[in-house]
Amino acid sequence: MKISRHHLAIKIGFLMLCNLIALQTYGQQYNVELRPTLHSPTRTVLDQNLRIGNGIELTGIYNLSNRTDVYAGLLWSRFDTDESRNEEDIEYTQKGIVLGTLFNFKIIEKQKHLFYVRTGFTYSNVASSSVIETANFESKNAIGTQLGLGMSIKSLGHWSILPELRYSSSSHRIDVTSGNDFLSFNTVAITVAIQRSL
Repeated sequence: MKISRHHLAIKIGFLMLCNLIALQTYGQQYNVELRPTLHSPTRTVLDQNLRIGNGIELTGIYNLSNRTDVYAGLLWSRFDTDESRNEEDIEYTQKGIVLGTLFNFKIIEKQKHLFYVRTGFTYSNVASSSVIETANFESKNAIGTQLGLGMSIKSLGHWSILPELRYSSSSHRIDVTSGNDFLSFNTVAITVAIQRSL
């Protein structure tokens, strides 16, 4: 059975996440993070406005040092068009993997909770769903970027809460009858994750 590159990337991302969760070595720190998101698009897609979207990420995090973490995980996001302009709603679903680095820092020495800067990449595709038959398609896989600023707030025991302001961007090529076109998603999100230290 032939496996598409997108499904292969999802499986590789899932295996990487499982490895990060499963490996627990003395003196090394692993975390699992669940991050639901509400994201506000900053541009139109195929000349249509998008409403505030939602999504979720599940990532495994490995602490390289007190200042640096690396992460890998799975991404799912959903957008749809603004129905105030058209009765026919188009839904866009993004699926893929995320990879990146977190840089932790303090502003003052006595600060209890660390700030962090996120720099990461996504590898994903986008599929559309609509009652309009010509509006149903699936994009090529593409690399996108993530940039965020957040804070890690220690809670009870091994649990932490991580509020974050994030900017994400990705551009996906689609095949249309007149040639190639691109779906570009740029979003700003205020998210709050729940993290568990292993």
